[in-house]
Amino acid sequence: MLSSKEIVDPKTGLRDVETMGRAICEAAAYGLPVCATASGGIPSVIQNGVNGLLVRPGDAADLAAQIERLYRDRGLASRLSEEALLRAKEHFDWPVLFEAHEREFSALTLSH
Repeated sequence: MLSSKEIVDPKTGLRDVETMGRAICEAAAYGLPVCATASGGIPSVIQNGVNGLLVRPGDAADLAAQIERLYRDRGLASRLSEEALLRAKEHFDWPVLFEAHEREFSALTLSH
C-alpha cells in the first residue's frame, strides 16, 4: 500500500509529489498485491484493476475498502499479484533499468 498525494507549498508554490513509487515496484516484484493512490507517477506503475488497485488521493474510506477487498477476494489479489510480478520483471527490474540507462547514455555519447 502506498498512500501519497501532491502537496503544494502555499508560500513558494513548489510541488512535492511521488514520482514513481519504487516501494510499489519492489512489492510487485515480491509478488504482493498493491493498492495505492492515483497521484504523481504512481499510475505509470500501477494500472488500476490490471496489476494493482488505485484510489483517489485523500480518500481514506476508499483506500480502506480496497485493502479490505484485496484481503477478502484472494482470487483478485492473486491475479493482480501475478500481473504485477510480470510487469515488474519486464519494466522495473534493476537489469532492465540499467540497460535502459546504458542505451540512453550511449545515445548521448554518439550524438556528441
